[in-house]
Amino acid sequence: TVNYSFSFTSTGADQYADVLLSGAATETAVRVTGSLWGAGGARGGLSPGEDGGAGGYTRSTIVLPRILPSHVSTLGGQLRTLVIVGKSGVFSNEASTYGGGGGSGINSNSAGGQGGGRTAIRIPFISSSEDLLTAGGGGGGGW
Repeated sequence: TVNYSFSFTSTGADQYADVLLSGAATETAVRVTGSLWGAGGARGGLSPGEDGGAGGYTRSTIVLPRILPSHVSTLGGQLRTLVIVGKSGVFSNEASTYGGGGGSGINSNSAGGQGGGRTAIRIPFISSSEDLLTAGGGGGGGW
């Protein structure tokens, strides 16, 4: 069994964890366990405004297919894991947050809060465009 532990915080950019593949990893299935928290949404409106929602939480173990020795050399001896750590929403910003949180609505009197971004794990060797594990971001607060 090969065990690794990584911790990440939001940087607003993609982050990676590289797991070294040894002979043991090619003889059995590789397991990736993740505990993920999505980012919270921002408070909306002027005073008093409503709070944004909390981000979601998920924990799961992903069992990857057996990695063949030929894959190990193709991968350079490493299994690269992409980690997307969502960014918390902020008040009165129409742009989306990193991790896919929605922008806030703005009018002449007030504004909503941005939604928080999701936190997710992707393994490009398996799929470069699909999340294998995701915790959703919280919604932005209203006026």
